[in-house]
Amino acid sequence: MNLQYPWSAIIFVLLAAPVSGQAPLAGTAPLTGNRDFAIEMVDAINNFLVKETTAVAASRTRFWSRDFSSADAYSKSIEGNRSSLRRMIGAVDERLPASAL
Repeated sequence: MNLQYPWSAIIFVLLAAPVSGQAPLAGTAPLTGNRDFAIEMVDAINNFLVKETTAVAASRTRFWSRDFSSADAYSKSIEGNRSSLRRMIGAVDERLPASAL
């Protein structure tokens, strides 16, 4: 904002200030009540996340074809999932061997 024109700051404040007595948008009503809307919102978000987590956990097995016959067979059976995870998190560079500390 240019301070050469102090009246522009006054106009900005007047235009940015909320106008009292404004009518709500069509099909809406003002939010009123004595309840704690923040608690209601957090509870609704929690309920949604618990429901979605349960649904995803139930359908997760379709993405896995694990072979429990041996440790090597298991490692080979989940290599595709590990590769996908590496790509998703950006861990695609070759690992360097650890040196002695």
